[in-house]
Amino acid sequence: MLAYSDRDGFHGSRRLANTMKQQGRKIKAVILMDMIGDRDLKITIPRNSTAALRVLALQAAEATGNRDKIGLFDGMIYDDHQAFLDLGYPAINLIDFQYGSHPGKNDYWHTTKDSIDKLSVDSLLVTGRIVMEMLNGL
Repeated sequence: MLAYSDRDGFHGSRRLANTMKQQGRKIKAVILMDMIGDRDLKITIPRNSTAALRVLALQAAEATGNRDKIGLFDGMIYDDHQAFLDLGYPAINLIDFQYGSHPGKNDYWHTTKDSIDKLSVDSLLVTGRIVMEMLNGL
């Protein structure tokens, strides 16, 4: 298993978060959407997301009739939202953490199988509706 260190990935998000902090920017919420175009959409919200935003996302999914497309993940997922969390900004990661030939396999991630034929306009629309509802609730 590969382990990430503070020298791997997330350079852009760390720089942006630090710049915004230095500028004294007020941020209501950071909503990261990652891997949400999967034909078999199942958005997961990791534990390392702001609790109020986790609740808001579930409420937004319920309000848009898409509660079956989203769920909580008990583990941590280190992604670009973490840089903002580390600086005290509220942040959430909406990620389809199951992206593969069958649930749990994740054999498409960062491979040549990660191709446009695996994407779904409907999945993008569902995610967009949930996020718009979240924005309306902020």
